[in-house]
Amino acid sequence: MEMLEVCLKTSHFRFGDRFFQEKEEIAMGSSLSPVISNIYLELFEKLALDGWDMKPSLWLM
Repeated sequence: MEMLEVCLKTSHFRFGDRFFQEKEEIAMGSSLSPVISNIYLELFEKLALDGWDMKPSLWLM
C-alpha cells in the first residue's frame, strides 16, 4: 500500500519545455491511470446498480 501511495503522489509530466508535478488526482498517461480508474468505476457501478429498485436484465461491461 505504501508503494501505491508513492506512485500516486509522485507523478510528473512534461508539457512543452516545462515539467510539472500532478498535485491532485493521477496524471493522464501514467501506467497506473487505467488500473485506478477501473477500480473506481467498478465501485461506482456497483453502488449505482445496488441503489436501483429495477435491475437491468442485461448489463455488459
